[in-house]
Amino acid sequence: MDHAEVLWLTAFAVTVPVIASAALSDWRTREVSDRHWAAIGGVGTILFLIYSIMEEGLKWEFLCLAAGSALILADVLWERDSGPKALYPIMAAVFAVPLYFLHGDGLFSAWLSVPVCYLMYLAMYYTGILKGGADAKCLIVLSMMFPVFPQAFGLPLIEVNGVAAAIFVPSLSILFFSSVAVIPIAAAMAAVNAIRGDFDRRMFTGRRMDIDAAASAHVWPIEDAVNGEIVRIKPNDRSGEVFERLRDAGAEKVWVTPMLPFIVPMAAVALIVLTIGNPLFLTL
Repeated sequence: MDHAEVLWLTAFAVTVPVIASAALSDWRTREVSDRHWAAIGGVGTILFLIYSIMEEGLKWEFLCLAAGSALILADVLWERDSGPKALYPIMAAVFAVPLYFLHGDGLFSAWLSVPVCYLMYLAMYYTGILKGGADAKCLIVLSMMFPVFPQAFGLPLIEVNGVAAAIFVPSLSILFFSSVAVIPIAAAMAAVNAIRGDFDRRMFTGRRMDIDAAASAHVWPIEDAVNGEIVRIKPNDRSGEVFERLRDAGAEKVWVTPMLPFIVPMAAVALIVLTIGNPLFLTL
């Protein structure tokens, strides 16, 4: 067993139980402790730093890039409203300078994938593509633990294509197939809404509920009352104030979207993608 196999085995040994615990917590309470993300992101950064040094020797660039990943992890764990703004230019410099000197190196794209995935998943969260903060955090730390597909013990079973693997890195592959897995839920929701006669562009992602039942359910309101008028909103607030405003506006039923425990399919898909591989590579 060479050093790469030992490191990838350690990555699996840490990731599988931690993400399984996160999925269980998401299923039961729709909340996940940040300790899960600290474990995956912290161990992942250390393991990939060790892997880089053992592959190409000790380089100052690797140390800087690991520090950059640590700053990303700190930002992930920090409360978004109180995070220090000075962290971002430091983070950018810590990544940009070593990646400039590392350009063309065999590990260049692997290290580059960490900040790229971080920015991409943050953008998805703030635009509402990713509904939960825990979902975004999970994907960010998975990109730290597995910036490239692990290749050890004959895994993954599907051959890793160079160009495709550089685009569909493990975390993005996990997001893609997890999203595919919830399509049947959207279809079923639309069918139920159609039977009820609730035709609306939100019928694939939400449903109408009695406002009192919605206030205590695992749902996000996707409408609010502004100056007495009911308007559509992004599903990012389930506070009682929203339902109170809707009651004051005379609403008896409200459009909501369920808090799907998205980390559950992500955990299952992660195990498949990391062992079997990305099925898209078979077509490329």
